[in-house]
Amino acid sequence: MQHNEIIRPVYAWSLAAMTLMTVFFQPQAFASTEDLTEQAMIEQLFLTDTPLPGATPEKHAELLTIRDGAVAWLGNYQGVRTEGDYLVIEFEHGEVPVTIVLEENGESGAIGAQCPITDVPLSQAPEDFQMALAECPDLVP
Repeated sequence: MQHNEIIRPVYAWSLAAMTLMTVFFQPQAFASTEDLTEQAMIEQLFLTDTPLPGATPEKHAELLTIRDGAVAWLGNYQGVRTEGDYLVIEFEHGEVPVTIVLEENGESGAIGAQCPITDVPLSQAPEDFQMALAECPDLVP
C-alpha cells in the first residue's frame, strides 16, 4: 500500500449507508474550542465513547457503529496524520482518507470519508460497509 495512492480519484462513502458524513464533534477533552484541531477530533472520535454535543442518541449510536465496524474490518486504530488535503486515519490493516469541515465557531463540523486503502477484502467488512463501498475501485472484493 503506497501513501501516494490517496491522490488518485476516490468516491465518497454512500450517505445512505454511512451516516458518518455529518457528525458533531465534542471538544470535551480540550481547554477551549480554539484548541481543537481536526486531528484531535479524530483522536477523540476513536478514543472515547462519550456522546458528542448536538448529536442525538440515534446519531451517536450510528457513529459508534461505523467506528466499531471500521475497527473490526481494518484493525485497531493507530493514529491520524495529515497528507495533502486529507487527514488519514491509520488502522492496523489499512487507512481511510477523510476531510473535515469546521464551523466558524470550531465546535462542530462534518467529516467526509473517502475509499479506504487496504488489502483486507471488502467481503470481511460489515454488510453496510460492503454496500456503501461497492463502488470503490481499488478494494479487494
